[in-house]
Amino acid sequence: WRTEMDTRLMRQKQAQQYLSMSHGTLYALRMKGIIPTITIGKSLFYDREALDRYIDSLSATSSQETK
Repeated sequence: WRTEMDTRLMRQKQAQQYLSMSHGTLYALRMKGIIPTITIGKSLFYDREALDRYIDSLSATSSQETK
């Protein structure tokens, strides 16, 4: 069985929990085009792989700042 966090596409609340961020922060990142979304019908989803890439980009940025 898959848990909610195992699914590739997440709704807003799931993505917030996955990234440990508030609704407003996730919304701002989406509006700036930093975190992409997928629309299926009238529903908005976040791709877990895109969220992982965002996390990786933060790690890369932190690594470069400490050099």
